[in-house]
Amino acid sequence: MRISLVISSLGSGGAERVITGLANYLDKNGYDITLITYINKTDDFYKVASSIHRIRLDLGGVPNNNLHALFNLYYRATNLRKAILKSKPDKIISFIDRCNILTLLACQNTGIPIIISERTNPIYYPIGRFWALLRRLLYCRADHLVIQTESLLNWARSYIDSDHISVIPNALDDNRIHALQRAQKIETDRAWQKSIVAMGRFTIEKGHDLLIKSVSPLLKRETEWGLEIIGDGPLKPELLQLIQDLGLQDKVLLHGQVKNPFSILKSADIFVLPSRIEGFPNALLEAMALGLACISFNCPSGPSELIEHNHNGLLVEKENIDALTAAIEDCIASEELRLRLGLQATAVINRYSETNIMPHWEALFR
Repeated sequence: MRISLVISSLGSGGAERVITGLANYLDKNGYDITLITYINKTDDFYKVASSIHRIRLDLGGVPNNNLHALFNLYYRATNLRKAILKSKPDKIISFIDRCNILTLLACQNTGIPIIISERTNPIYYPIGRFWALLRRLLYCRADHLVIQTESLLNWARSYIDSDHISVIPNALDDNRIHALQRAQKIETDRAWQKSIVAMGRFTIEKGHDLLIKSVSPLLKRETEWGLEIIGDGPLKPELLQLIQDLGLQDKVLLHGQVKNPFSILKSADIFVLPSRIEGFPNALLEAMALGLACISFNCPSGPSELIEHNHNGLLVEKENIDALTAAIEDCIASEELRLRLGLQATAVINRYSETNIMPHWEALFR
């Protein structure tokens, strides 16, 4: 069976990692895979197997300006249609809202079944009136809509019939699991011996500002502890200013974007997910797989599907800085608590393995 997968780019985001894992899994299980991106990037952050047909279109980003978007939509849809038809797919899989819309437009009247997938929480991620209208008009034409969590079922049912909706969480693909298992702790010469770590793009929804504020009183008191954040993004200047304003320059390290973050994670003692909003938190999943004691805001959506409170992690009220401080303080104070939570957390490796998750995708092809 020939399957074409479509996404805007293979940058460093969570959706890009998941579609790469899906492409590699399907390829090694006998499917003829084409992976198409329409924003030209010469270097993919995530790599696909050499046997996968990789198509890079240079169609530019999907513009935010409504008038500009209208004039350019035909050009993008026409060129994407040509590339998809050239790959002669039996099925098409598209990831992310605007890419889904573009793919549905491009493939009208082709008769090729299209599976679209939302990779964020669309209730909290506005895409603009123009794109929201197109989503309302076009999502019902998809053959299937894949969402990541049960919490989005009611939203999905407002666009497409329940029989054409599937909940499929992200998988820990085999390559990722092997990288996790190979990770070794690293020796550092930092001022702290124990670390709290977070990972994610520096955007408002990821909540790193909330984390920095919550750990500020703890790091000033607990001299052997420090905070490390893996990631990059547009809010980096604001985060650096916040760190300076709180006098934490010698207690917080921003690692930047790291291709293989697992050695940094494995060297940490506590992982915190301070997000205001999530789709399905890959960073939390990977930290749990590494056996870290994990703490997360109970934000929409995803953390509560991974963490059972006080069993394999700690959940605190969303955006409650004081509650987050208290949870981190509990973990700092008790090595036994950290070890217990981390030991239970590793069960996610089996629960979210390719063996358990990917057959749900394959079922959509039948």
